[in-house]
Amino acid sequence: SWLGMMIASNGPIRRCEVVDVRESMANGGGPACLRLRVVADPETIDPRFLVDEPTLDKVEGIVGHYWVETIFSDDHSSPTLWKMAEKARQELLDALLLNALL
Repeated sequence: SWLGMMIASNGPIRRCEVVDVRESMANGGGPACLRLRVVADPETIDPRFLVDEPTLDKVEGIVGHYWVETIFSDDHSSPTLWKMAEKARQELLDALLLNALL
């Protein structure tokens, strides 16, 4: 149902193809046999999903600013930690121009 909503909303997912992998999995296949290789023309991809050096630099700066080296179990209830995580997420969405996908 989530995929159906994404397709209907004209979001980043345009089409869904269901593939029966039972035989492959029964023969010992795993994640490696399920890799999908798609040749994509950059001209047909939403530019928000392509990165360049300036965008990577922005992401690196945001991660460097907000990354916490250690989070202890008691920290999970910290309002400060949650606010920082929310701020970092918002800055990443802004930097990647992905706010419209929310």
